[in-house]
Amino acid sequence: MSHEEEHINPTFEWYKAKSKEQGLTPRCPFAGCQNCPGYYLSKTALGRKGFAAKVVDDEQLEGKWKKSSLYPRTDEEFPSINGNKGKEWFSDFCPEVAFDRFHYFASLLYHYRDEIDRDNSYRRLNDESVSPEDWRWQFAVLKPMHYTECRYYSILTSDYSGKQSPVEAKTEGETSGSTPLFPLGEKRWEDLTITFLISNESITVKFEIHDKQSEKISLHELGWENQGRPKQIAFDLCLYANLWKTESKMRLTMDMLEETKSDNMRKRISRIRKKLQEITGKESDPFDQDGNTRDGYQLLCKLDYDDSMYTTGDDPLHPYNRIDENSSEYKDFRRKSLGEEPDEDL
Repeated sequence: MSHEEEHINPTFEWYKAKSKEQGLTPRCPFAGCQNCPGYYLSKTALGRKGFAAKVVDDEQLEGKWKKSSLYPRTDEEFPSINGNKGKEWFSDFCPEVAFDRFHYFASLLYHYRDEIDRDNSYRRLNDESVSPEDWRWQFAVLKPMHYTECRYYSILTSDYSGKQSPVEAKTEGETSGSTPLFPLGEKRWEDLTITFLISNESITVKFEIHDKQSEKISLHELGWENQGRPKQIAFDLCLYANLWKTESKMRLTMDMLEETKSDNMRKRISRIRKKLQEITGKESDPFDQDGNTRDGYQLLCKLDYDDSMYTTGDDPLHPYNRIDENSSEYKDFRRKSLGEEPDEDL
């Protein structure tokens, strides 16, 4: 990248702003190994070179994409990693994958080729008081990329003139309709761990399969947020996760949710069931078969809760602040932000 060009630091804030300008979701809606060959091939390249965990069901996914018209037919189209250890360059990468590994949305990333180039650049950056978050502290060359610039995105969002879109060709175990954010495929609910990551800036939900495949998804992307406040489903699952962690695996009961009506409890469970099925593409029930309003409901997947990055501060209305549940502030928050959520999605 020429230094005369406008300098772009492709952090999440830059990416999110680009998406907002176009009225799009912050992250690419096709970012998943089941949904996009570019994403899958980039993930595979990192895994096979030891830069990340290997892709789960790699052979199955490779077979799926090789049958697709989207699969690259020339070597130049594949994501590649070249160079010696510590001096690698990454070419033709999915920006979503690059961000998850290197924290920058880019298709091309070159490490410094030697210590002399690196030290000269560091001196210049120090003289200019460049932010430590700038990509130039890590790479000599970087090409920013937003997902709308990706050739796969253009194809996947096209109309196909009435033909079936590649992302509509479901694998076994997936439901029809919208593309799952974290497809489980043939994996079981018991293989999945859902962790709520709480910080002062955001609430993120991590979906993970046995420490091998994971995705961090914001409440906004999940549709679990309304005007910056968590929806009822987020509050219910986060509370359940917190109690699960502190009290060990347990059933979700009416008392835990402070619910007094059986019909309302069934609606809340139904909402959780439906949303988890949509996110994973699984048609089977994420709850065990013995659930009822009297004895409670048990999720088959594991829940976890991590608030190590959160400090309560002085905001009494923060949904995860440790305030008196009998206080007027808490009740007002529940009534305004959670308790009156419409049930039209049930």
